Amino acid sequence: MKKVFDEKIQFPLLIGICGGSGSGKSEFARSIAGELEEVVIISSDNFYKDLAYMSEQERKYVNFDDPVSFDLEELYYTLSKIKKNNLQEISIPEYDFFNHTRKKEKKIIIIRKIVIIEGLFLFFDERIRNLFDYKIFIDSASGERLARRLYRDEKVRGREKEHIIEIWRKNVEPSFQRYTRFTKSNADIVINSRFEEPIDQPFLQKPLQIIVAFLKYLIANGENP
Repeated sequence: MKKVFDEKIQFPLLIGICGGSGSGKSEFARSIAGELEEVVIISSDNFYKDLAYMSEQERKYVNFDDPVSFDLEELYYTLSKIKKNNLQEISIPEYDFFNHTRKKEKKIIIIRKIVIIEGLFLFFDERIRNLFDYKIFIDSASGERLARRLYRDEKVRGREKEHIIEIWRKNVEPSFQRYTRFTKSNADIVINSRFEEPIDQPFLQKPLQIIVAFLKYLIANGENP
């Protein structure tokens, strides 16, 4: 976090939030955005490759927890434009998780002073990793991540419990161990969500308060390019 002492803080600031599937990346990002007006969130999930050329059955067994399932080149290009081109807004792909295809319509992102990007492989690709001003890794136990994945995929994405567990054992957890787990060494902050507040308390309340206070400081003391 040494950049807090930089003489000039240039906006927009790119903040990466990484972690395994079900670690709480999206929830933590939303919690930050809920406290600050000058924040916009981009999910790297929107940069999944379009599988429209595959049959519906084939799509079910693609390993979506492997870096090759993402268009990391497009993600890098998009984040580079946000970082370097002083844009007011940018269009990004929008992914249909039910059909595993990209929607025809693009999603318009209004650029704020703080741009949070959350995803599985943000710190895996060195070029993408180097674009971030600050990097946060959410470290959660396997059982905790599986519970969140089950809830999300059943309730939000309409998938069957047996299939979710099968994919978890076959792809999700092995890919986390192979590709994502070690990237926490590249983070500026590692948040351990395994032993935090009781379940009825706001998600990761203590680190959330610290990071929100830190971002408020940056917003108050930074300047636009």
